Amino acid sequence: MKSLDLMGIPLEGTHLMEASAGTGKTYTIASLFVRLLLEKELHVREILVVTYTKPATEELRTRVRERIRAALEAFETGESDDVFLGALLRSFERHDHAAQRLEFALRRFDEAAIFTIHGFCSRVLSDMAFESRSPFRVEMITDQSDLLKQTVADFYRRHFAGDMPPEFLRYALGQQLTFTRFLELPPKLSLDAEVIPGTGRPDLELPLQEYREAFRRLALAWPEAREDFLRLLTTDPGLNRNTYRTKAIPGMMDDMDGY
Repeated sequence: MKSLDLMGIPLEGTHLMEASAGTGKTYTIASLFVRLLLEKELHVREILVVTYTKPATEELRTRVRERIRAALEAFETGESDDVFLGALLRSFERHDHAAQRLEFALRRFDEAAIFTIHGFCSRVLSDMAFESRSPFRVEMITDQSDLLKQTVADFYRRHFAGDMPPEFLRYALGQQLTFTRFLELPPKLSLDAEVIPGTGRPDLELPLQEYREAFRRLALAWPEAREDFLRLLTTDPGLNRNTYRTKAIPGMMDDMDGY
């Protein structure tokens, strides 16, 4: 760890600068940009600067342009009150050549490669479509909520609003397998979750027939067994009366009748 020296930072390799808010990170980036233009004689399109948000990108673009303009003025006049620009003036003998490069950079500043991270990725995919095997027109999506809703809606319509047997639909709704529940599921998946291609809905015909036959037998037996069932619920000492409270039993019988 050492203090920051704008003129002493090597313009090669990887460097980490740590600083809290308002301590001059943007100033530092803009100053290093000017050094790269002059010392490495790079063009603005050859210097990549990335940040997180669009507002931050616009601010950075403005500050870099202002820094180049201030450096140009310094080299044209031969003086500057700015500590960094003063040091830059002393490090270059040919002020006219430096001013020429800075003026050219201002004229071509629209080509400056200052992006958000997403914007840079989109640009690379577009410029290198053949190498990346991607379409020439790529839309970078930062908010997937609409796409997620569409995907879940397609799944829900196909499996729940289509030809699903009413027995399975009733069970699914009873288990709170609603559209909202499915919408909450994808964000909970781990990053290494594997999506397995579907093989279609399993054959439900046989289990559905067995279920309906069992239900038919129950429906036929219920009227005759109802009173015995009511008596067991009311008097059997083996039942937990916290669960089978006397006042709740009539409601249980009504639910069974309805079922």
